[in-house]
Amino acid sequence: MKDSYLKRLGSSLLTGAMILSCTMSVLAASSVDNNNNTATVNDLINADIIDTSKSGSISIYKYDITSAEAAGAYTAGERTATGEKDAGLEEILADYAVEGVEFTYLRCGEIETYSYTDSGSEVEIVYEIPDALRSILGLDTADAVDMSAAGVAVPCSRTDVCHYTSQQLNDNLKDILETDNISAKDELESYVINNHDAVKMTLTDKNGFTGASDLELGLYLLVETKVPEQVVGTCNPWFVSLPFTNEGGSWNDSEGGQQWLYDMICYPKNQTGNPTLDKMVRNAHGEAAEVPGEYEDFSYLVYNKADSAAGVEVGSDTAFVDARDEYIYASTGTASEGDILDYILVSRLPHIEDSSTYLTEYTFLDTLSKGLTYNKDVKIAFYNHADDAKANNTEKAEAIWTNDEFEQGYANILVNDEKTGETTLTVRMTEKGLALINDPHTGYADHYMVVYYSVTVNSDATVVLGDEGNPNDVTLTWRRTSDAYYNTLEDKCEVYTFGLNLTKSFSDNNGDASKVQFKLYNTSDAYYVVADEAEAGLYYVTGKTASEDSATVFSPAADGKLLINGIEGDTYQLTEIATDNGYSLLKDQITIVINSTSEIIIPSVAGTTGLEAATTAGQNIDRNYAGGIVDATGTNVSVSKGDQASETANGRTIGKTAMYEGEKVCAAATVDGVDAAMSTLDGSDHARVDISILNSRTFLLPQTGGAGLYLVTILGVVIAAFGCTMYVKKKKEA
Repeated sequence: MKDSYLKRLGSSLLTGAMILSCTMSVLAASSVDNNNNTATVNDLINADIIDTSKSGSISIYKYDITSAEAAGAYTAGERTATGEKDAGLEEILADYAVEGVEFTYLRCGEIETYSYTDSGSEVEIVYEIPDALRSILGLDTADAVDMSAAGVAVPCSRTDVCHYTSQQLNDNLKDILETDNISAKDELESYVINNHDAVKMTLTDKNGFTGASDLELGLYLLVETKVPEQVVGTCNPWFVSLPFTNEGGSWNDSEGGQQWLYDMICYPKNQTGNPTLDKMVRNAHGEAAEVPGEYEDFSYLVYNKADSAAGVEVGSDTAFVDARDEYIYASTGTASEGDILDYILVSRLPHIEDSSTYLTEYTFLDTLSKGLTYNKDVKIAFYNHADDAKANNTEKAEAIWTNDEFEQGYANILVNDEKTGETTLTVRMTEKGLALINDPHTGYADHYMVVYYSVTVNSDATVVLGDEGNPNDVTLTWRRTSDAYYNTLEDKCEVYTFGLNLTKSFSDNNGDASKVQFKLYNTSDAYYVVADEAEAGLYYVTGKTASEDSATVFSPAADGKLLINGIEGDTYQLTEIATDNGYSLLKDQITIVINSTSEIIIPSVAGTTGLEAATTAGQNIDRNYAGGIVDATGTNVSVSKGDQASETANGRTIGKTAMYEGEKVCAAATVDGVDAAMSTLDGSDHARVDISILNSRTFLLPQTGGAGLYLVTILGVVIAAFGCTMYVKKKKEA
């Protein structure tokens, strides 16, 4: 449907802009002799014949037809192009002007009169075009008018040109554009751009206007050669005759075919559209495995974790599928220190129609917080379907890039010559990559591009525990051929991790806390926690194990403090496996549940020309523009939670809705089913679960192999009995 629309638009432009016909009476008036000077003067005054002493001009007003139609402001074809000023159209489309478009024109040749009298009078107007252009248009030399024939009144002696009527030029241009619009446009644009006589017009201004004046009369070919970042479809090349014969239209009441006009005004229109961006994260996966039964729909969610009821052996590692939400890519997630995290940047590539709309930049700038280490393993995959892209199901990828199609750069962020600990990752398409994307026949326009890589969550103090989180921000910048104009999209992910803040005490305050030992088991994912001890009582998680023998044994410092940093939001069992001599072990494991911090993050959404959410037109654009301008939740941006930015000149926003970060739902924890306090660490709330554990003295027992306490007891009874006997005796004597 879109191709049909573009063809109709091209035909309309060609018909309206190329006013190249002339009546026989006008032609006769151009051949007056010196005895008819009065008639010649009158004809010039009345514009009946071409005044060769004049010059011409071309004015162009460029509008965004996609936005205008979405807003309900205009329907293609409702006003006929005549080459004259259409003030009504300019008023209707004023809010949809496109800035930053370049047009290039080439003067093809003279306007000439073919007057042939050898075998009867034949008079018509013809146009001179170079032989190379003739070939592109598919015109046969046998169909050209022979301006060098003996019977031609004013012959042309040039051998490198051909002469055709406006009808021939019109028909052949229309035919090649309808047969293969992309190739025809590219060939015509290339022909003009590479011609040393071609002239580039200034970029259209904020009103969509550009123009050229003091032009030599003749036939001109105009092509659209550069477009800003939002333009996806350029107008077809078209011819302009300077001067041109006036034409009546649907909006003016003048009678056409009455005079020659020297100032051509054109209103070509562009199709527009923008890419998307969505950044997501999940715990890293291992090699994909066949997963039987109820898990087969999640066969791409296979992880190198310890053990699971759905376990599948893959080599020497145990891989398993866990279909819980936290293992599906999302904007926020929770992880343990030492974990490998997969990040994906999903971008729907914009439409690319011809060489004028080629992308000249497509760059992702990713910023990793200081608690995350980039593993230098970025790749790019292309998909036809959104679901495959959002799962990064590489088995269904159209292509995977790993080499020179893009370049990556990564470095520590410097602020005032000091490293912040954060890392920037730049993924920039190379010339080769852009060429592969831009190819109109085999490229990836309208595909889903997925940039994917992994990071390691550090096992040290650089990781932020609690609600503050460990962010990972990304910005996408793209440009087209008018590369002073660009736009950006933004999104981010947050990864949350937590800790335990355990205080060990004894009922008599005499125990040695350093002799107490614990093991920590994650019941959600069936693994024991592995950690390194940085100093007495301070541990940073480094990994996971299915083997209890390989689990880390945690011991508090002498003061009873035990800090375990870097566990994910899950359910855990803390088991006391040893305590100081003379004190009782805990009866049961302590069950600790950590509900991770969560937050709604909606990526920014690129808007379009004329988008103002407060107006009826803006609301119409929200609903109708390229299927509707919606955020990541499917909500129209006019009611989205993001703030709508105003338009600027070059680094443009054009009604863009900013990235939205919702209010965080803070982390919470329970200990043995009872709400537990979570303490703050370095300004980050709900960082560690606070737990106090008291060990009491054991009961006193008899000494092995001796009377022990029983002897003391017996002696006590004997002494008491003796005392009673003596008391009774003394009382009787009295």
